[in-house]
Amino acid sequence: MRVVEKCEEELNEEKVYKYEALPVSKRKVDECEEIACKRRLYKCDVCGKEVTHMSRHKLVHTGQRDFPCEICGKKYTRKSILEKHKLAHTREGEGKALGRRKLRKCEVCGKEVARMSRHILVHNGQRNFACQECGKQFSRKSILDKHILIHTGERNYKCEVCDKAFSQRSHLNNHMLVHTGEKRFRCDICDKTFTMKSSLMKHLSVHTGHRNYHCDECGKRFVQKNDLDRHTRVHTGEKRYTCGHCGKVFTEKGHLRVHTRVHTGEMVCACTVCGRKFSRKSLLNRHMYVHTGEKNHKCSVCQKIFARKGHLESHIMTHTGEKKYHCIDCGKGFNDRVCLKDHMRKHKGGEADLVCDQCGRKYKSSRGLRVHRLQHLV
Repeated sequence: MRVVEKCEEELNEEKVYKYEALPVSKRKVDECEEIACKRRLYKCDVCGKEVTHMSRHKLVHTGQRDFPCEICGKKYTRKSILEKHKLAHTREGEGKALGRRKLRKCEVCGKEVARMSRHILVHNGQRNFACQECGKQFSRKSILDKHILIHTGERNYKCEVCDKAFSQRSHLNNHMLVHTGEKRFRCDICDKTFTMKSSLMKHLSVHTGHRNYHCDECGKRFVQKNDLDRHTRVHTGEKRYTCGHCGKVFTEKGHLRVHTRVHTGEMVCACTVCGRKFSRKSLLNRHMYVHTGEKNHKCSVCQKIFARKGHLESHIMTHTGEKKYHCIDCGKGFNDRVCLKDHMRKHKGGEADLVCDQCGRKYKSSRGLRVHRLQHLV
């Protein structure tokens, strides 16, 4: 763009701002048409949206935030947004930042919010916006719009470090903390730090014991509603996520994502000691016992020690004789859930449907797969 054209564009923008600052009653019709002609729209190559300020809009996709708050460290794309945010650090300023709305305390959870009518939907379960793809319902249309991206697969926000893409800018911002190692949310009670505020709020229940969401089936209580929703699928048996490679279905999207790595061979975790890579963090954690030899779980009866709490709990049943896992076909009892699953396969014909997520090899029993996995852990 030539200097003359650039200057003309800046003058036009200045004229637009002055015009929009006028009260509606003082705006002239002919001037309004002139302003509309002067304001040019530019189409974004990333998302296709038409905007007037392309340089400002590009920051949405790059995640670039050059204006940090000196009080809490939160970063923003523009100085004007930062200045508005700073008002929220004072009770008086908070009212200005929220359009002079007064904060009201929720009688259910004690949280102070500006829009009580919107917040109360969290507790009463009212959801008027339904997804036409899967039928899931939401309390607000904006949340539904974000959910639809799961079905469309649209991911316009890309990490410049590892090229991982996300459907929402907030997800990209949270992901960037993985690379920076930044943990700006601190627990005032035990000083433990977290990368996300939601993780801190969930952690606080350890100290407060507050669990406001309970399951109607078994009475189990949860800190967050999404944890309750996830748990409810245990009772309903709902499995909404299907693998596009083999057709296997899962109750949670995270489980599907981990399973997909069996087909793609993707390795997302690496051992800092020997450099060996793994498809799941749990496998990496299990592998670390090879280097540390750490075994913190001891049996109070025979003093045998275990690396994992689950192994200790299964072992204790050998002393008590308890068998809490029973086959629904023949009633046989087991002290280990894995042993029950192996037994259930005998009723189904004993097909080799257990797949190693490291090499793809199949096994009929969990024990055989578990022994095989030890080869990858060394």
